Amino acid sequence: MMKIKAVLVTVLGMFLISCAHQSAPSGGPEDKTPAEVSVSHPADGETNVNRNASIEITFSKWINLTSAKGAVTIYPPLPQGFSVKASKNQVKIIPNSALKENTTYHVMVGTTLKDLRGNSAPKPARLVFSTGDALDSAQLSGSIVSLDPLVTLPKVALFREYYEWNDTAYFSIPDYLIQCDSGGVFQFSHLKEGRYRVVAFNDPTRLRRMRMGDKCFTSLEKTITVSSAENFIRLYPAESDTLPPRVNSIRAVDMRTLRGSWNKKFDLDRFPQPEWKIMPVSADSDKKTVRINQSITFANGTDFYITLHEPMKSVPYQLFYNYSDISDSIRFNGITVSDTVQPVLKSISPTGSSNLMPELRLIWSKPVRVSQNMITAVDTAGVDNAVFFCTDRYSDTTLLTVTRKLKPGKRYKLRIPVQAIKDISGNMAAAYPANSDAVKDKRERKNISAADSISTDSTNANGSTQDTVKDNTKDSTVTVFLNTISVDSICYRIHGGAECLKAEEKRKWVYRPKGRDETYTVNDKAGTFSFDSIPASKGTLYWFIDDNNDNLLTPGRLVPWRAPERFVIVPDSIEARARWEIEDLEVRACEDNR
Repeated sequence: MMKIKAVLVTVLGMFLISCAHQSAPSGGPEDKTPAEVSVSHPADGETNVNRNASIEITFSKWINLTSAKGAVTIYPPLPQGFSVKASKNQVKIIPNSALKENTTYHVMVGTTLKDLRGNSAPKPARLVFSTGDALDSAQLSGSIVSLDPLVTLPKVALFREYYEWNDTAYFSIPDYLIQCDSGGVFQFSHLKEGRYRVVAFNDPTRLRRMRMGDKCFTSLEKTITVSSAENFIRLYPAESDTLPPRVNSIRAVDMRTLRGSWNKKFDLDRFPQPEWKIMPVSADSDKKTVRINQSITFANGTDFYITLHEPMKSVPYQLFYNYSDISDSIRFNGITVSDTVQPVLKSISPTGSSNLMPELRLIWSKPVRVSQNMITAVDTAGVDNAVFFCTDRYSDTTLLTVTRKLKPGKRYKLRIPVQAIKDISGNMAAAYPANSDAVKDKRERKNISAADSISTDSTNANGSTQDTVKDNTKDSTVTVFLNTISVDSICYRIHGGAECLKAEEKRKWVYRPKGRDETYTVNDKAGTFSFDSIPASKGTLYWFIDDNNDNLLTPGRLVPWRAPERFVIVPDSIEARARWEIEDLEVRACEDNR
């Protein structure tokens, strides 16, 4: 009898232990059905809810208790927060203080909640209730507009704009938050009427709030009015980085020249030019301020030069700078040597055959300024010539833009005198390539990419031009060759438009060929576009409103506020067929397409 009792006690103990640990039942077909909400207290849509009540949600299946605690959110946020307890198939949400009176609350259980099999719901479970006599009735819907497919689905946040708005609120817990669907569409309901700021952002860390620098989207208006009337808005790309730039590095390149960089682009639309001051910091040196000759910002807006009146010594220096309310400093070591390194042309873009209106980029080993602002390109057959305009700023990339279309199937030669190419220390550009092996390597290729062909040149007795290498002291030009696409690879014309569009002087149409690193932009003509002589390809077509007239699609900015430029993408691919002329192509490019 005692043995029987011992066995019963052992079996009972094992049973109790097994009940204390939830685990997925074994055997049977694989269960892939997620848990669903069976009942809730308060019920969805219930009013006059007790302000001291807890919220209980019962699911159709037992749930993973660990996943429940991080899956619950409540909007508007509870100032004192809440705690979550879970058991079997039930989640209990306990507010740490009484709920507000006459307030509609949104409780969301996210898709991170899993059942014991690891299944999660395809969309969050929602519960709406009110501590007042009625639910809030305001609503808002919209979509996110992006040139590129949404890799991750952004969350859309609403911030109630009270009497005093602080821009730091963009990075706090929002008043309402919702996930958009795979098409970038979102819909809020049961909102409190009023004025709001709106922003969509990626939330990879699931903080449920935006961080500075996160990719984001915002509306065309700084604030939007939310009411019971239907309101559909679109959110366009914007910038969320509000931190001011700081000097990231500074070094002496010679005894009178410093090169530095900001940790991000210095935006002159937001900030004034900084004031600079340089002083030696060593104990045995003169503490006299070093006189600054000039500061030069590169075209990229990130790098800069500072030139000095007097030469530096081999001692530590401190660079002080201030702008707006920002003041900071950074140390560097002075040098007493001169910079005699000549800039070298490293590469050219585009590579391969170019289109007929190319933007030619010359990439140098160090920043240079090309003082010759017009450069003539002559085709090697001597039939055609065209003028390129050159950017007149220090940069490691020189941009050349042509004034008219080039001829198809031609090889053009551009010659720039080395005396016109100088770095900040006055060094002229070196001849390139600098050794015969580099030229030999190029010649051995069966197909020389014209946009990748860089040389000095000489002329044979018969007048033909060939790549050669000379002594650097004798070379007087840097010569670049550029091939244009053949006539068999050109779509002569694509003309079309959308009936819904009216004339808009600031509208620009853009065609982006797939697989090519280039775009084509034309002005709108009464709701129509016309692209002439573009490479045969399939691509994307869109239009945008160029508010700042820079010929680029400019994103918005949250702080300080700048409205994004609106645009519409044609949903269907556009095919530019070789040797074709396409007229009156009707496209879907209306803003009310949802």
